[in-house]
Amino acid sequence: MERIKEKTQKLEKVLRIPIIIIEFLVAIVLAYAIYKMAYWKNTTGVISKGYLCLAIANGMLILAIILWNWIQYHDKIEKIFLSLVIPIGILYMVLMVPYYVPDEAPHIIRAYETYHGEFIASFNEEGKHRAMIPTDLKNINLSNLRDYHTLKNQLEQKTDYEKKEEAYTEAQSYPGILYVFSGIGMLLAEIFNLNIIVGMYLARICNFIFFLLLAYYAVKKIPFGKLLLSCYFLMPMMLQQAASVSPDSMINAIAIFFIAYVLYLAFKAESIKKREIGMILGASAFLAVAKVVYLPIVFLLFFLMLNKKIAKKTKILLLVSSIILSVLLGIMWYFYQTKYQDERQYVQERNINGTEQIKNILSQPVQYAKTFNHTLDQMGTTYLWDMIGLNLGWQDIQVSEFSILLALFLLVSSAWVENHEIAFQGKQRIVTLCIAIGIILLVFTAMYIGWTEVGTGIIVGVQGRYFIPIGILIFLCLCMKENCVKIKHIKEIYLILFSIINFSAIGSVIQFFI
Repeated sequence: MERIKEKTQKLEKVLRIPIIIIEFLVAIVLAYAIYKMAYWKNTTGVISKGYLCLAIANGMLILAIILWNWIQYHDKIEKIFLSLVIPIGILYMVLMVPYYVPDEAPHIIRAYETYHGEFIASFNEEGKHRAMIPTDLKNINLSNLRDYHTLKNQLEQKTDYEKKEEAYTEAQSYPGILYVFSGIGMLLAEIFNLNIIVGMYLARICNFIFFLLLAYYAVKKIPFGKLLLSCYFLMPMMLQQAASVSPDSMINAIAIFFIAYVLYLAFKAESIKKREIGMILGASAFLAVAKVVYLPIVFLLFFLMLNKKIAKKTKILLLVSSIILSVLLGIMWYFYQTKYQDERQYVQERNINGTEQIKNILSQPVQYAKTFNHTLDQMGTTYLWDMIGLNLGWQDIQVSEFSILLALFLLVSSAWVENHEIAFQGKQRIVTLCIAIGIILLVFTAMYIGWTEVGTGIIVGVQGRYFIPIGILIFLCLCMKENCVKIKHIKEIYLILFSIINFSAIGSVIQFFI
């Protein structure tokens, strides 16, 4: 009996990775079939029976894979989550027309030039940066890539990678580390002389694979709130960004993985290995350079002092080195970024002056506090809905309000329906909330300095998606130790409901582009 059990476990390990790969590929075929169905319905008025059969067949196969995973790993939520998030994320990735994820266009240019010697964007003789990109890429914009019909037209064009032109990109000050994965997709398209739109999709695939890897291990490692984190990763806005060329895909994944892993080290780890030290230092450095406003997440490392099993010297060394490294890199990169000239039309046409705004904050802190409070009062609810995913695309693809209300209810209540052996205590909860509030203040301040006109009484430019990396901290504070409402099959119910929410959102995406 033991031998049979051992052989079964070995077979499961062998099959696990191929099944994930099969599910990934089948999901791409499913998404493509749905895209073709939507295209034919829009252009001919009828649904293609061939693509409908293809979609049904692939949908049934994915459902079978999900059920198999559910039966095999019913006690391992990270595996069930992975099996669900793969097809849902791929549907967003394929069915969301390129350029419709916010700011994706400039990041596509940065992704392309990263693997062409511009890991850090250079300056020309005029002190400006200009990217050398294929003319065919420069000619694509929201006027000729706006729906499934124009998408098909662009996919039929042949891309000439030899013919290039200079182009300005708003993402010039972003470091190449944010495009390590998406840049691979763009590079592969050029190597194999594929259509540039195919290159964008390959870039999305590379980003999404990285996101999946970190999301899976975040759910696996977090010591409490596993159901909560699984639901959080299934937010429509989260998946829209994860399956795009936007650096949000990497930033969100690394920030949340960092949070989960630090909590694991603080509450459950027996020791800290060398690879874990390297991983934490690397993530700290990444967050500081990628988005300096998220740097306070590193201060979660103070929780390491709670773990009595880990040597005090190791904890202090990791804590101090991570903070010093991230603070130094964050400050250095922030000042280096100021060398780039902001040529965006919005900035040029308005009275936006970062230096004056900083003076206003320092000289009139009370007035700035009132401006912040007024903005939060006017827009706070909007930021929350948009963080979950009420308005996708360029905030013009509206998802059902009921779906978003249900998602918020599930996120909040998921902290109370799962039994937690570990959770934040009083002071830990206060520290966590202070870190989250500090990051929120930094986000608003950054938008006040770089995006708001001098003298305006409200901070503009803030978007709900900016709070995704730290929103999980606030939700985790709702978790209570060994105090839950016991409901049978609650994990299955919550994950199924979040899947339905996403299918509703994907339906809104399809409707928008046909």
